[in-house]
Amino acid sequence: MLISFSVSNFRSISEKQTISLQRVGKIQGLPDNVIKCTGVELLRTIIVYGRNASGKSNLLLAMDTLKKLVSNPEYDLTYAYNPNKLNRQKQNQPVWFELVFIAHDGIKYKYELSYDSDKILNESLYHYPEKMPSKLFAREFNRKISLGTSFKGNIIEIEEKLYQKDTLLSRVAFHKIDSLIVPFIFFTRHFITHSFSLYERGLLEHFQRTASNTSLPHHVDNVSKLLRIADTGITSLEIKEFKEEEFNFPQDMDEKTRKRIIAKNRFKIYVNHNIFDEENKIVDTVKFDIDEESAGTIKLLSLASIMLDCLHDGDVLFVDELDKSLHPILTKSLIRIFNNPKTNPNNAQLIFATHDVSLLNSGMFRRDQILISEKNLSGCTNYYSVADFKGVRKNIPLEKYYMNGAFGGIPVINDYDFEFDFTKNGK
Repeated sequence: MLISFSVSNFRSISEKQTISLQRVGKIQGLPDNVIKCTGVELLRTIIVYGRNASGKSNLLLAMDTLKKLVSNPEYDLTYAYNPNKLNRQKQNQPVWFELVFIAHDGIKYKYELSYDSDKILNESLYHYPEKMPSKLFAREFNRKISLGTSFKGNIIEIEEKLYQKDTLLSRVAFHKIDSLIVPFIFFTRHFITHSFSLYERGLLEHFQRTASNTSLPHHVDNVSKLLRIADTGITSLEIKEFKEEEFNFPQDMDEKTRKRIIAKNRFKIYVNHNIFDEENKIVDTVKFDIDEESAGTIKLLSLASIMLDCLHDGDVLFVDELDKSLHPILTKSLIRIFNNPKTNPNNAQLIFATHDVSLLNSGMFRRDQILISEKNLSGCTNYYSVADFKGVRKNIPLEKYYMNGAFGGIPVINDYDFEFDFTKNGK
């Protein structure tokens, strides 16, 4: 479970910004939206609003970058280094991240990382077996790694082969380090980031991989059920696995290309629809390729697979543009799944950005669950909660207040500015 995420000097984010999922004590109501964990109360969902180009997507990108630096040992630090270019003092300064989380061993961890374009400058990991923090390791550029007394594992060989562009935590992918396995697994398996696009095939590939996972035998049935509930007209899903001999490759195609094509097209998704007669009675079924479905249905299939996977494992899920291509009623239903402890018994968390202001009046969110993304006059992003505003009563129409600019995070547009010159040659 995520407690907080902090970042500075990343894209539009200049000064340190912290996204906290801890419950604000003064905010009452909707107790089911709060996870009561040992010593801390955490929010199940966070909704992020803000005008276009305010930094909502940059928050997701920051989280995704941190995940890749830890979970993908081959991720190039050059791509990860995206400092704030609008602040002259920050252009060549380090990017900094901090993640505080509770891993699946029930222990709280704090991971901190800073880097520039060609090296890791600082990296540290602390855990909290008791109330006080205990160091697992701390690393500074050009210095030996400092280990805590509770650290278990052989790090000498790793330190000798550790490149300056690599995070130490990512080395767990190649070396068994007892003290780092649990936090590494949190990043690789339980820290999920997704930016949805109408044509992003990788999301369907996630469904294909998950559907073939023998530890989730009911995954396809559960996704089929969600699609039926969503009134898509789909009655069930089928996945066909193609064998290598079923691919008709040219004889001169190299082996590497063959394997890549097979890996990408090994599974094919089909959906079944009912066929009706003149009296609207079901008489048969017909099978469609998933590519024949609408963009909204394809996205729902992808999202349903990821969400159900996260709910099963108690993951943290970050989604940009959750509502894109989805009906508002359907979007609300998906959010309720996370906010409801009965449908979310493993305490998965959902953080998502949206422009659907109708969600503010849905009665689904506490004020500490509503985050605003806003840019200052220098073009730098700040994040703040509606709970930060004083005098906001419990039952006020939040949508009206937000649209009237009471919380910021909306574009300032003058209709008279939309007068353009359409004369020829300026005459």
